[in-house]
Amino acid sequence: MKNRLADPKFLKTILPRYGFKFSKSLGQNFIINPSIPERIAELSGADSESLVFEVGPGAGCLSYELSLRAAKLITIELDKRLVPLLKETLVDRDNVEIVKADALKTDFKELASKAGEFEKIIFCANLPYNITSPMVAKLIEAKLFSEITLMLQKETAERICASEGSREFGAFSVFVNYFCETKKLFELKSEDFMPRPKVDSAVIQLIPRKNFNVELKDPELFRATYRSAFSQRRKTLLNSMSAGELKLDKEELLNALNAVGIDPGQRAETVSPDLYARLSNEIYKI
Repeated sequence: MKNRLADPKFLKTILPRYGFKFSKSLGQNFIINPSIPERIAELSGADSESLVFEVGPGAGCLSYELSLRAAKLITIELDKRLVPLLKETLVDRDNVEIVKADALKTDFKELASKAGEFEKIIFCANLPYNITSPMVAKLIEAKLFSEITLMLQKETAERICASEGSREFGAFSVFVNYFCETKKLFELKSEDFMPRPKVDSAVIQLIPRKNFNVELKDPELFRATYRSAFSQRRKTLLNSMSAGELKLDKEELLNALNAVGIDPGQRAETVSPDLYARLSNEIYKI
């Protein structure tokens, strides 16, 4: 059956009834291509044994598809205008819980604990673009989800999934790719949304790692290490890191770089996440 919640004619009928107008500040763009939420839900890993979390459900088109597959869906919406609308559009889905909250302040572990026992807990959402980076970091740091499937701005998706040596590879790439396996699933065009955003989008999937090639001695030092490296990315690692937040003199830093086999003349974007982890562990000894 066609998902009417992704039908622009239906949306133009129901949204005014709730006094809803799209908010740029909340990054609101609703999917209007019915094949997309179905495809995302199919790729999300949602099944009859899973608890699924969603953020920014909009009118509920992805929520609906996820609820058809999941044991339970908890969808979190900040916009108070959309909560009663969602209660109408998802009224027939008795496995859906709608929570009005700020996702960046939400305790996912607490909500999951109250929801009961499930084989796995996953996250799937068309994320509001204005909260992408802090939301992705929060999801990874929660250490709760077996799969994280996200629709993002295409440029951000490419940055997250980038490999060392590429132009897109940056500090956030190091963070995400150390903790997760990353994969870009497919791309979307601006005409798939209402209103049309000025950028294209992509769907990516993150699989949090259970085992690491390099175990971190100090996660905060790891963050300081790669952030220092990218603080002046046009400079060599030795120069950018000695001027960064690590507060090391050049001789100490040079010894650490040499100890893990990194050329001090390299640029930040040429070093892999695992090598940054090894470097932070070496700096930990100082």
